[in-house]
Amino acid sequence: MKKRIMVLVALALAGSACHREQHRLNRGYVPRDRCVSCHEEECNEYRGSHHDRAMEEATKESVLGDFGGVEFVYGSDTARFFREGNTYYVRTQNERGIPQVFPVRYTFGFTPLQQYLIEFPGGKFQVLPYCWDSRKKEEGGQRWFHIYGSEVIAPTDPLYWTGKYQNWNHACAECHSTNFRKNFDATKRRYQSSWSEIDVSCDACHGPSENHLKWADLDAEGKPATMYPNRGYAFHFQSRDSIPWVFNLDTGIAYPGGKVKGLSEIEVCARCHSRRQQIWDNYQYGQAIDQTHLTEVLEPELYYPDGQIKDEVYVYGSFLQSKMYRKGVSCTDCHDPHSMKVEAPDNVLCAKCHVFTKYNSREHHFHNPDSTGGNCRECHMPRTTYMGVDRRLDHSIRIPRPDLSLKIGTPNACTRCHTEETDPWAAQWFKKWYGQKYESQTHYGEVFNAAMNHKSEAFEDLLAIASDTAQNDIVRASALRYLEYYPTVRTLDALAPFRHDPLPMVRRIAVRTLARINGEYGAQTILQAMNDPQRAVRYEAYQGFVNLPLATQQQVPTAQQKKHIREYLNMLMSNPDQAASYINLGIMYMNRNNPDSAQILYKKALQIDSSSLEAGINLADLYRASNQDEQGYQVLREQLLRNPHRAEIYHALGMWYTRQKQPGKALEMFATAVDKAPSATYYQYVYAVALHSMNRKQQAEQVLLKAYALNPYDYNVLYMLTALYKELGNQGQYQRYYNELQELGRK
Repeated sequence: MKKRIMVLVALALAGSACHREQHRLNRGYVPRDRCVSCHEEECNEYRGSHHDRAMEEATKESVLGDFGGVEFVYGSDTARFFREGNTYYVRTQNERGIPQVFPVRYTFGFTPLQQYLIEFPGGKFQVLPYCWDSRKKEEGGQRWFHIYGSEVIAPTDPLYWTGKYQNWNHACAECHSTNFRKNFDATKRRYQSSWSEIDVSCDACHGPSENHLKWADLDAEGKPATMYPNRGYAFHFQSRDSIPWVFNLDTGIAYPGGKVKGLSEIEVCARCHSRRQQIWDNYQYGQAIDQTHLTEVLEPELYYPDGQIKDEVYVYGSFLQSKMYRKGVSCTDCHDPHSMKVEAPDNVLCAKCHVFTKYNSREHHFHNPDSTGGNCRECHMPRTTYMGVDRRLDHSIRIPRPDLSLKIGTPNACTRCHTEETDPWAAQWFKKWYGQKYESQTHYGEVFNAAMNHKSEAFEDLLAIASDTAQNDIVRASALRYLEYYPTVRTLDALAPFRHDPLPMVRRIAVRTLARINGEYGAQTILQAMNDPQRAVRYEAYQGFVNLPLATQQQVPTAQQKKHIREYLNMLMSNPDQAASYINLGIMYMNRNNPDSAQILYKKALQIDSSSLEAGINLADLYRASNQDEQGYQVLREQLLRNPHRAEIYHALGMWYTRQKQPGKALEMFATAVDKAPSATYYQYVYAVALHSMNRKQQAEQVLLKAYALNPYDYNVLYMLTALYKELGNQGQYQRYYNELQELGRK
């Protein structure tokens, strides 16, 4: 009973601390109408902008969709949109797949599409999957469409519109409202979310304005206002006019003639214009984003190897790759901060920093200057369509590289425009126009692609990129992320020095990669990183720390341990509505020999999200360890219904059947796991072990060789190949894989 009390007290303390902090932070925000008297021009620019219309009450002024009784068929659902009086309704399938009428509470955005929010019991808001295409009819708009196109999503799927991934309170609200507070009660499983304004208003970017108004009153009266530095704000945006930009006559490009003092503007924008995860409630204006969020690096699932956008990643990660960012260009050098519009049309905007006669010429781009090919952004910022109709520009502002398309299969702007042509055709013209200037230089995308394919020669290149301070921050950090493909002692040794890098993003990814490969080997680096000045780095260190052996954890003095764990608890409890928070806490308690508390937390995670496969598998494993395997089986069967496409559940069921001495069923589950995740070599290894146990050695060999071809650095695969060939008496193959296994330990 003592252990149970300990974990619940810890959670209660974390929750109460968060609530106290939220109450304090609610002070100081003022509505935008208080700003108009002094900032009329800015407020006029703001009205009607994307920030202004980020979210609105559903009224005849804000709703753009056709709610005149029209219907839209999606799978088995026939959605109907209608209006009664001043209220808008949609009849669609609910969380059980049963038709239900829902009133629309809010609109979400306005162009090129508009979405709609539905309120559910418990203060929960969900985003309707049916969207209104608000483009002109001649552009294909003025119609309803489903956000997933023709892909039918079942009600049990987390992607279903009533599921966790379409929840406004967690996924959307921070960036579509001002001073949003989630206020989730984990015990009652209810939201009491609050906000100052229902759109992205003045204080969302500038910070709380209460002290600014006090400063303004004193200033207007001619009284000293020294008690309100920065005009009453926590920080101030650096004036771009204070930095002289000077054209280099040789290059035809402008460069800052003075030192760019800070990038606070980019950091503020990154809070929402990035792919990121929130880890702290107390957002401090003017601080680095690393203090409250984990921003994604160039993950293979999100970006192409050369850094072009693939998944929906917004702008920050792309812009960090650009030469413009490196030279000091910021968001408002191109965008008006209040209207959000670009400050000049098309190439005229680029001419602010690039001599018009030099770059807007056939000699530069080899196209008619008035054609699509003569438009700077079409070549340097190619568009990718998200959410069905939203064509977004890639802000890495890169040179088109059809030669890279031939080498590593990445897209290029040339054939995105000339859709009837091929990459070899584009590469031929590119070489004719620009020679081998770019082909002679190895692009980091080539190295990242080689790493993804486990090419041994990429290892040194990754270290060179990570060490090259001439590279952009995110590229250096991403090189360390790609070292995960080389889980060797040599890699672990190479990662340790990056713990002292001046860039927080590099330090964070170094610690994360080290912990994922072998945290115990890099324990000292993890322990040091727990005192890093940036909270994001500490978060990754804590993730590694709680997985260290208890004896290693105890190297940290008790008082320091309590301090670190308290912060880690508060980080996790910044998302008390997410199952992952309780899963991570459960893992921590499990590794601290407290299975009772871990079980409570895994069950809590399933209460929060019944489809949490990770919580289900962990809970089932706890039941196994306590000789309650039958209960574990019931948990796994339930998760199979909710996650029929996930390999992990079939692997877990395969292990259960193995323990029950049902090898045939176990083999079937392991084979399905391989089928669901064909690139995951661990599942192939386990499948091969099962085949071998049934004396099907040739099949086991084939599975292992396929896994080896995918990842020659997989220790388990190498070990079993070595053992198998020794058993088969194949001395040559045995020696080969034995040598590689030994080398893996030395690298």
